[in-house]
Amino acid sequence: MSEPSASAGEPATLSFVEGVRAQPENLREAAAGMRDALAASDLEPLREGTIVFCGIGASWHALLPSVRRLRLAGRRAFAVPAPELAATRGLADAYVLISQSGASTEILEVLASLEGERVYALGARRESPLARAVHDWLPLGERADTAVSTLSYTATLQALGMLSEQIADGERVDWSEVAELAGESLERHRDDAELLAQQLVGCSTLDAVAAAPALASAGETGLLGREALRLPAAAEETRQYLHGPLEPVREGFLCLLFGAARELELAGALSGYGAASCVVTAEQSATPFGAHVIRIAACAELAAPILQIVPVQLAVAAAAATLGLPIQELTRQQADTKAASAP
Repeated sequence: MSEPSASAGEPATLSFVEGVRAQPENLREAAAGMRDALAASDLEPLREGTIVFCGIGASWHALLPSVRRLRLAGRRAFAVPAPELAATRGLADAYVLISQSGASTEILEVLASLEGERVYALGARRESPLARAVHDWLPLGERADTAVSTLSYTATLQALGMLSEQIADGERVDWSEVAELAGESLERHRDDAELLAQQLVGCSTLDAVAAAPALASAGETGLLGREALRLPAAAEETRQYLHGPLEPVREGFLCLLFGAARELELAGALSGYGAASCVVTAEQSATPFGAHVIRIAACAELAAPILQIVPVQLAVAAAAATLGLPIQELTRQQADTKAASAP
């Protein structure tokens, strides 16, 4: 689930729409803070050996692009779910725990299980239980997030991208340009978002499907569908989706895909099964039969999930408004998912 930056029970200070629109400036501010923190941190334990990353909810989805980037650079980097990591020792030489609130009980349980290990934490709240318990804490930014994550999700994608660049060779991203492109996307995809919102309002089930580089976007889309629109929603990697999960697809389904060649081909097939389909892609030419195509700006693979999610966020906001669903604190928040954040 999303991790609101306020303590449990405190209302979020931004509406969902305000959070979506604040992302470009938040990305610029957060990048500056992250650069300073990286310069002041001892990152040597992350530059060799095995690294395990762990998060929950939106933080889990956001860590996937950087883990992939490190593996492509030849590093032993893995994403391990919190319940598994809390029950296992000796998996890595260093660990990176991600919790926007710094108060997710599952991540704190992982931290307790890693006593004596080298642990880095990434979060937004310097006074949180997670930040206070580790020596190496890296900031996401100082702005309070929305109840259903906007600012913290894209800031986590950026922060972990910046971290991965510091500890492994490979392509470098111009993060200031990414923030600028995110700002342009708010206007560029206004009409796209309205059309996608109509598809969301008209569907009964949402499937989010992505090529491997865009898994974060599929996962976050599924989470937004469930949290903000109360839709039955699922997320799958494209090749997994082809091996059975697409069988129930029919009229009433909306299939939202992220990718290029195979995803564009699949979108046309899904339309033929009676489903509504939409593809978010940097491919500028192909138009699959019956599918809505949202063409995002081309950018580095590591940064692409930031641009992929912006039109989805805009569409979710518009669909929620049409349906009369306020996007606010979760109505079924469970009492055992957040620790008290005050000392």
